[in-house]
Amino acid sequence: MTARPKRSALLAQYRVLVALILRDVKARWGGKSISFIIAIGWPLSHVLLLLLIYTGVGRPAPVGQDATLYFATGVLPMILFQYPSRLMMQCVQMNAALVNFPIVTILDLVIARAISEILIAFSVAIILAFLLFAFGFDVVPREPSTAAAALLAIVFLAVAVGVVNCVLMIHIKFWFVGYILISIVLYAVSGVLFVTEYLPKEAQYWLSFNPLVHGIEWFRSAYYEGYGRTIIDVKYLLLFAVFALAIGLSAERATRRWAVLG
Repeated sequence: MTARPKRSALLAQYRVLVALILRDVKARWGGKSISFIIAIGWPLSHVLLLLLIYTGVGRPAPVGQDATLYFATGVLPMILFQYPSRLMMQCVQMNAALVNFPIVTILDLVIARAISEILIAFSVAIILAFLLFAFGFDVVPREPSTAAAALLAIVFLAVAVGVVNCVLMIHIKFWFVGYILISIVLYAVSGVLFVTEYLPKEAQYWLSFNPLVHGIEWFRSAYYEGYGRTIIDVKYLLLFAVFALAIGLSAERATRRWAVLG
């Protein structure tokens, strides 16, 4: 007798999330029918622009012979972290009116935005790989499973940090500006443009507290043999993400009664 109501509740929840995902992506880009394409094209163009800049100035690769590949293996994971972690902040404010419906909760909005950002992130990764391959770059990693696992972990970290940012944004309206400044710092100190192992030991120690360093080094290790062996700590990266997600979800539940939407 209880199985059918549970299935009905799950089905209703599924329909709510699908509707929220479609509405969220569409609403972000003015309600246009090509909104999902624009959502993918924005971070993709960001990655391509940075690659053009870094390779256009003739900067050599610190590792390997292909500068484009080296910088791509740093820029891609960084962008796949920055966009979800930043865009998730605004999911509640942009869809605040929907919370007036009894079936929709703040957590539904967060989950819907997280799912859409995950889909967009991996679409960007696949399209970028296809474009680079089409232009003659060898984008196939030595260890495909390592590359896939690293990107999964980075996107998971992005979503976890995004949940924390979302809760902070609900209660601290200027947090968006604060996180933009933090993102700039993270871009500079996460190993996108340098090899962490080449730095002094003291610098390596302090950078090791940044989970993005481990994610980017892990992703690059799929392409360069022996890369980052003394730096990469997968366990730390995953535990940091799990802890951030737990903090974000707990904070949302504990403070939802004081949430100021809109």
